[in-house]
Amino acid sequence: MDTSVTITLDEDILRGAERLAAEADTTLDQLLRDMLCMYVGGERAVRRYLALMTRLRDVRAGGPFTREEMNERG
Repeated sequence: MDTSVTITLDEDILRGAERLAAEADTTLDQLLRDMLCMYVGGERAVRRYLALMTRLRDVRAGGPFTREEMNERG
């Protein structure tokens, strides 16, 4: 279900956003939707990364490794 949102923007920001939308051959609404989706998606990706790092905090790779060891093909 889509929900409408009303926002207030500075004139310069609005003109810049309209220019970006025109350059991308899209509407201002779609541009803002896409940007919010990327922002929210990025935040979720950061949370998933941090959760993974927490789960792997006790994993030790056994290094430090020499340059030759790091580039060795197994």
